[in-house]
Amino acid sequence: SGRGWMTVQNGGLAELRGVTLGWNSDSYGEVLVTGAGSRLENHYGNLSIGRGANTSPNPGEGVMKLARGGVLYTHRDLNVGHSSYNPKGTMVFIVGDNGSGSIVPGRADVGATLNLRIANLLMEVDPGVSLSIGQQFTLIDYAALHGSYNRFDNVPEGAVVLTPNHQAFRINYATDLGSGDLAVTATVVAPPTTDADSDDLLDAWEIRCFGAIDDPRADP
Repeated sequence: SGRGWMTVQNGGLAELRGVTLGWNSDSYGEVLVTGAGSRLENHYGNLSIGRGANTSPNPGEGVMKLARGGVLYTHRDLNVGHSSYNPKGTMVFIVGDNGSGSIVPGRADVGATLNLRIANLLMEVDPGVSLSIGQQFTLIDYAALHGSYNRFDNVPEGAVVLTPNHQAFRINYATDLGSGDLAVTATVVAPPTTDADSDDLLDAWEIRCFGAIDDPRADP
């Protein structure tokens, strides 16, 4: 068990060799990659976020934050979460000034397969950042998407995700970038006003907080 944090910034480069964030026994691992030119690279073995050990009754939690042009690259698979023992994996994409005048989130480039199992996606926008309806950002560029584990648990295909400061993004999992490249993308949309279950909470806010609009924790 244990807890650890790592930050890659100011154009820095860090290299990993097949790492798991949040392995077992209530452990917690968090990595932030932020700013233009900042890169975290994994060249040996799969990179796992909150994957958990198969022998652990108390698997840990892993959080990967990709912000303001920071890039995560993995030559092998990227595993977010895991089906055994419900370990938690979360990816957070933060939109802001990359230090060179461009307003962008961070990005993940996956050279092999993207596996999303019991995984959550969160979006954030820095205070004071202005976005235009229709702007599209690439979040995860991947070579392949797992046939069964291909969605974040809290975000169905085409769902709208709200940020804490009420900006909204529509998430798509197989946007064609051309030349055969596919990606998970976030497109800026108008904040939604739908409340399908009439509980005075926006559906998109319930999805962000609870993973579904019918979760009993959202009941007033």
